Amino acid sequence: MNDLANITFFRKNIQKESAWSGSLIYFNGGKVYYNTFTNEQVIWQNQEIPYEFYIDMAYGLKISNSFSMAVTSRYIHSNLSLRSHQERSIANIFAFGISGFFSSETKFYQNFDFQYRLGFGISNIGGKATYHLYGKEYFLPTQLKVGGSVDFVKNNHTFTYALEFTKLLVPLSPQYGYKDENANGQQNIEEETIILKGKNPNCLLYKA
Repeated sequence: MNDLANITFFRKNIQKESAWSGSLIYFNGGKVYYNTFTNEQVIWQNQEIPYEFYIDMAYGLKISNSFSMAVTSRYIHSNLSLRSHQERSIANIFAFGISGFFSSETKFYQNFDFQYRLGFGISNIGGKATYHLYGKEYFLPTQLKVGGSVDFVKNNHTFTYALEFTKLLVPLSPQYGYKDENANGQQNIEEETIILKGKNPNCLLYKA
């Protein structure tokens, strides 16, 4: 990653206890040089700067004094193509997310004031990214996060214990191989190629 830019804004509605927010994230991978090897010579062909940017819009609402939720929509533009190449490697994807947050009231326990919080979030819910019209499809990194924290306050000092779990909700990229039946270390014609780890990239993300 070479260049990174982030613009964020938000607007809070105190009367309705809600808030809007938006952000723009841009980054590129720096200069990429494309060369060819002809007659034992390296010939410079082109120079490109692959880039991506995200546009997020989110709305949060305080449902009660202790619980709030938010939804997020995201537009992703990924451009990894060569301008001089006929087949453009560009992907445009829409995704969304949902999150919730619970905060307890401050309580007293064994000379401490304490407060606990719980939260969850699911991000990048959407379809697959395709860079060519009939090209390979890639899963968005849909993630589930669940966590909580406890604050202990005494004599103007705060001690916080926090824990978070993250789970990837899409199949991992497959790792292909074969089952070596005769233990010779080489793949024979009879030994078909199988997926050793991960999932089939042609599988569905959601099942009814």
